[in-house]
Amino acid sequence: SDLRGRLIIQEEPKRPEREEALKILRDRLRLELTAAEKYLELSNQTSDDYSKMLLRMIASDSIRHGDVVSQVISWLEAGRDSEFEMPGKAVLESLVALEDSAQEASLSESIHITHPIARLLFQWIDADEKKHEKIVSKMLRLQTEMRRGQTTA
Repeated sequence: SDLRGRLIIQEEPKRPEREEALKILRDRLRLELTAAEKYLELSNQTSDDYSKMLLRMIASDSIRHGDVVSQVISWLEAGRDSEFEMPGKAVLESLVALEDSAQEASLSESIHITHPIARLLFQWIDADEKKHEKIVSKMLRLQTEMRRGQTTA
């Protein structure tokens, strides 16, 4: 698993490594789409509205994961350059502040609802907010590192 991660993030993988990375990604894409289909089927067979919503949310995540994997496959197949553009520091800082305030207003801690699946849905939202803050903070650090690299280069 650790080796696979390194294969995918190399700037210009050698041909056999690139082909192995593409195989891993194609397999993952099939898994994500199959999972999405199964969760949607299950949600249609479930009578509880909260459970339906939770299953649809999981299916939606699988579809988004598949979207990301599919795009990376396209980039690798096209031999796309690894350049990218980061949002500005002020924009990223405002997003971090927004995510911080969303975390402070934890739904699972502030709203007490009796339905156990509704509680899971609130926990899901809270976990997503933490994940968003972590990712945006990492983008901000990356943006800062890039600026340092540009000023010293």
